[in-house]
Amino acid sequence: MNVSFRIQPARPQDILSITPFHEWRLPNDKAAWCEFRRIAGGIHLRFPDLADFAIVDQGREVRSTPVPELDAATLEHLQLNQVLPLALSAQGIPVFHASGVEIEGVAIAFLGVSGRGKSTLATHLATQGAPLITDDGLELEWQHEGHMVKPSHPSVRLC
Repeated sequence: MNVSFRIQPARPQDILSITPFHEWRLPNDKAAWCEFRRIAGGIHLRFPDLADFAIVDQGREVRSTPVPELDAATLEHLQLNQVLPLALSAQGIPVFHASGVEIEGVAIAFLGVSGRGKSTLATHLATQGAPLITDDGLELEWQHEGHMVKPSHPSVRLC
């Protein structure tokens, strides 16, 4: 992994004076799932009531600050599935919001916005015997024969 994660002590989220330049919203949600702000040397991500992340040093370092009592599994999910792909992208590594499986030696990827069934389709195919390659962040790596899909950590998120 090309990213160093540093977990800061838990603390309540401060009110931020900087207006977000971008937000992630789930379909039909009124509140933002994640807010993006520019900071000196990088990007600040806020997952309201969960954690703040600073992606700095051109994506090579991520500083995580969870709220008190956030469970370790949720923090790990945010780091691996939401923040890591952004940090890798900041390093110039192609990462797509996608799920993928392997069928007959070929990577099949499902790309799309959140809530459209990428994970559901990949999980269904995995239950039918197609090895799961990734869920949420599909990373490409250039090799002499072309781009190869890099497997990620083994997890799937389904509502």
